[in-house]
Amino acid sequence: DASDDSSGETSAPPYTVSLTASSVNLSSTSGSSSTNSSSNITVANGIAPYTWEVDDEDLGHIVGDGSTVVYQMNDVSGNNVVTVHDANDVSSSIGLTQTFIGPGE
Repeated sequence: DASDDSSGETSAPPYTVSLTASSVNLSSTSGSSSTNSSSNITVANGIAPYTWEVDDEDLGHIVGDGSTVVYQMNDVSGNNVVTVHDANDVSSSIGLTQTFIGPGE
């Protein structure tokens, strides 16, 4: 196989994919219109189409598709990871921390 290197392992595509987020620290307060509960996440250097996923869908979800999506946190605190895979299954992940302040907290 031409894609094998001298060790016999299949070589990876000659590029990496990276993610940037408008914010990695999100917060939301119950009953408040002032919120930082979403983050724009953009992929660079990959090959479309992209597949997006979150580690814990109880914490938040992806809105949209393409090279830029929005991570929208749910009303719960925790740490989540967003991962993108490109057309060649080259992937990158980014961690997000989110804080929800409920009524009376």
